[in-house]
Amino acid sequence: MSDQLVKVRFKLDAEDWHGHGGEKLWAAKLDTGLLEIKNTPFFKQGISYCDVVKASPSDDPMQFDFESVVERGHHSTYMILIDPTESRRGQYWKRLENAGCTCESGQIKLSIGERLIFAVDVSPTADLNEVNNVLRSGHEDGVWIYQVGYVSSHDASKATQKLS
Repeated sequence: MSDQLVKVRFKLDAEDWHGHGGEKLWAAKLDTGLLEIKNTPFFKQGISYCDVVKASPSDDPMQFDFESVVERGHHSTYMILIDPTESRRGQYWKRLENAGCTCESGQIKLSIGERLIFAVDVSPTADLNEVNNVLRSGHEDGVWIYQVGYVSSHDASKATQKLS
């Protein structure tokens, strides 16, 4: 595996809630010519950290265009939106962290106002039942809204929430 990371470009529907036409994720080149995803998507569903993908070269030698998932990395992905003034977010996040989650975060401007956005990675060793319980609880308590990005096959039946 190369130490140098490249970008994999994923097409998105700009009419979807986020308004983006694409998303780029970091990836490592593997000796097989495939790429291993090295971060968690904010918007692209169906992809998770450590997934191995096939992608075609673009005009930029440091960027590739996504074609397909070749092998799953057994991670799950969720996207969370939170009002920046929400005071309970820390206590809920601590519960997700304790269940085995990490995240990348940013801000996004939407028609409902500016929001904090979290791309949540759930490791294969995480307590997926607890993760789903916390996600639902945070949504029901009005702390956040969330969307399933991808759920590893051993827990797919428990993930149904969609951002709207």
